[in-house]
Order: sequence, then C-alpha cells, then structure tokens
Amino acid sequence: FPVTIFCYDWNTLYVNLSTSLGFDSKPVSIYFNSTMLNETTNKTYQEEEGHRFAVIYGEDGYCILDQLTDPNCFFFDKTQQPQNLSKENN
Repeated sequence: FPVTIFCYDWNTLYVNLSTSLGFDSKPVSIYFNSTMLNETTNKTYQEEEGHRFAVIYGEDGYCILDQLTDPNCFFFDKTQQPQNLSKENN
C-alpha cells in the first residue's frame, strides 16, 4: 500500500481524535522499495511504498491502531509486564 493512500488517512484520523481526547500520539511510518512492472513497456522500476499506523499512549499504557488489524492495547502494571488487552487474548 502506498503510504499516501488509506493508511495515511486513517493514521491522521486516529492521531487527531486521540489528541482531542487528551492522549499523546505518535505516527509510525515504515518505508520500503518495491520493484514494479510497467505492463505497457514491460520494464521494471523502483517505487517507494510504505505503511503507517498510530501509537496512542498515556500514563496507564498504550494502543497500536492500524487499519489492517484490531487495536492492540497494553496497560502498565507496576508489578508486571504490560498486559495485552486485545480480544484474542481475553
């Protein structure tokens, strides 16, 4: 997915909403080069692609929000490692 399509827009929505609700947030972008084929000329070319998701956090923990999967949230417990609160683990 090119980073400018869909995931960028969802990430912007997540970051803006979380900020308006009083949370801190960080966008995370991952870029990679892909070899693409131009079917008209039958020549290959390099294209930078990527993906973007948001990390929303506060004093109690953080969530990773990515339109490709369910939210993955963790709350900090002073005596244990962060607890995964996604629905697959409950």
